[in-house]
Amino acid sequence: MTYKTDSKSQCEGKDKLPTKELALVIVGRRRDSPMEAYKCPHCGFFHVGHATPKKQVFSRSPKKG
Repeated sequence: MTYKTDSKSQCEGKDKLPTKELALVIVGRRRDSPMEAYKCPHCGFFHVGHATPKKQVFSRSPKKG
């Protein structure tokens, strides 16, 4: 799966928040879908967007003797 990193998808139409702390307050208020705060590489401000899936690490349970 690829993620868009162009300025139009990451920056346009989103609120430009000056601090990560403020962005995290907004994330905490959003309950409708998983959101995350991130620093935009294009404008330098923080935005709130949909959370990207994290890589999951699976491990096996130890075998019983």
